[in-house]
Amino acid sequence: MGPTACSPGVSAQGTVKAGPGPVTAPAVVAGTTVRRGDVIVADDDGVLCVPLLRRSHTLGHRRRDHGER
Repeated sequence: MGPTACSPGVSAQGTVKAGPGPVTAPAVVAGTTVRRGDVIVADDDGVLCVPLLRRSHTLGHRRRDHGER
């Protein structure tokens, strides 16, 4: 097999970093800013990020909609 311009497989080589990044800094993932304390929920259909300041409000709506206390 001769040389190719790209590989059809998976490469184990990762990105190059000069050092560790900050642990508590916000990260942008697919255009959404994720901060420390945010709730991340994922399933086969997708990923949801609930901001820390909205999680009580969001959980309250879920409980109300499902008749829970």
